[in-house]
Amino acid sequence: MVIKKVEINHYKSIANMRFEYFKDGLNVFIGKNNSGKSNILEAINVIFNHDNIESQEISKFLSYQVDDNGTAPEMKINFHDDESKWIDVNFDVKQNFMKNLSRGNTKFNRDHLPRFIYLSNSNNIEVMVDSIMNIIPSDEVRYSKFLSNVNYFIGNIFNSTYKVYIDNRKTDNPEIRIIDEFNDEDTIYNKSSGTQFATLMSMLLSAGLNESHDKGFIVAIDEPETSLHIGSQKKLFKLLKEISKTHQVIIATHSVVFIDKANDENVYLVERDNIGRTTFNLKKHKNENWKSLREIIGMTISDSLLLGDLNIVVEGRTEQLIFPTMIEILKKEGKIKLDRSRYNFISAESSSKVEPFLSILKDKIELPMCVFLDNDKPGRDAEKRIRKKAKYDNDLIVIPVVENYESSEIEDMFEETFLFECINEYCENQVKNYKYLEIEELRKIRSNQKFNEFKDSLELELSNSYSLDESFEFNKMLFAIIIKNKLEESSQFPVMTDKFREIDKHFHKLTI
Repeated sequence: MVIKKVEINHYKSIANMRFEYFKDGLNVFIGKNNSGKSNILEAINVIFNHDNIESQEISKFLSYQVDDNGTAPEMKINFHDDESKWIDVNFDVKQNFMKNLSRGNTKFNRDHLPRFIYLSNSNNIEVMVDSIMNIIPSDEVRYSKFLSNVNYFIGNIFNSTYKVYIDNRKTDNPEIRIIDEFNDEDTIYNKSSGTQFATLMSMLLSAGLNESHDKGFIVAIDEPETSLHIGSQKKLFKLLKEISKTHQVIIATHSVVFIDKANDENVYLVERDNIGRTTFNLKKHKNENWKSLREIIGMTISDSLLLGDLNIVVEGRTEQLIFPTMIEILKKEGKIKLDRSRYNFISAESSSKVEPFLSILKDKIELPMCVFLDNDKPGRDAEKRIRKKAKYDNDLIVIPVVENYESSEIEDMFEETFLFECINEYCENQVKNYKYLEIEELRKIRSNQKFNEFKDSLELELSNSYSLDESFEFNKMLFAIIIKNKLEESSQFPVMTDKFREIDKHFHKLTI
């Protein structure tokens, strides 16, 4: 059972929000500090764990905003596609609350809900401990494995030397105990918030990766990047993605490390509108392949270099959008060795800017580089400029070549039938009453031209056959999104498969 939809009204910075885009696995709310992304997680937590909030503490916990009409906070949640199955949490102005089904007379049974675990430095430590204790295995063999993994994660991700065990585990009052490097022992409640968070996160990872629950559990984590350097953030994100294969995971973050660009439909941008209300945007940061994300969350070029230790400079946004998915497919098929999370694709925005951009990067970092160029005159000219400078001698330059094509671009690297399928789908979306073109018709229009020239010829063909707006133009980014969404196996990009193997060997040789 997973969350399908939530509706939040009059809670802190959230005036009215209905969100119905949750995925079964990983969900990432990203935004600047104070954008209100944490408020979304808090409101969901109230739905699940209101029983843990003592009535006299409600105002402190909620800090809700009451509008001019005296409307108090209300949260609704739905685990189904059925619009009739919402669960409400209502708060009246006297700070009493109730939970019921919003429609129908079916009696609500809390045991039918999945377990919900909310980790946040702002959440009550006792509540977080209780939620974690509920998913710890009782079987001795599984508990031993669980505890071993907990202590491994504490050292490997959080770079700490303390050890954790659970005292009085099979009683009504179990207690998490921590032994530090000096062999001093104390309860988790007497440790710093950083140690508490690292301990509970490690316990969550261990339980999520090794245990199942008859109803599953849902995890919400506020700013998992807290106090972690980039390398540790990447390790943590990799494990959270693994957990999300079997449990729903919801993250609020302002770290771009926790963005999975190969699955960008799981990422939601949180902002404040012009009067300070929290809102979300599904497309703003994706329309130009994340280019605006630096300005949105304050990211700099230097920050972007920290996202991967294997950096590939590409000419444009199409490659930056599609390449992560290609690498994910190749890794899944066992055709490359290095994990996709290590790669960072950086767009120079044009072939003429590749060498100057690369020069800036080389001055900033001392990490292996690869440059990916089109096999056309601008790409080959960029290659000549790069090869003239000795500081690039250890970097790999890749220029894919398509048989029977004098010049080619990234779009030309795809298997012909697949490429034409994507073109027909794009045209169907953009041209009214469009009828699919047969392969032979598209071959005739293409005439072994590189994609930009093919695109121009296709536009002319469409304008002669359909009534198009004067502003109609083939949008390469929208086309790239279709390609990305239809990619399933490496046979769809055979030329690129060989080139990525070359890149993988280059980086693997430098990193072993």
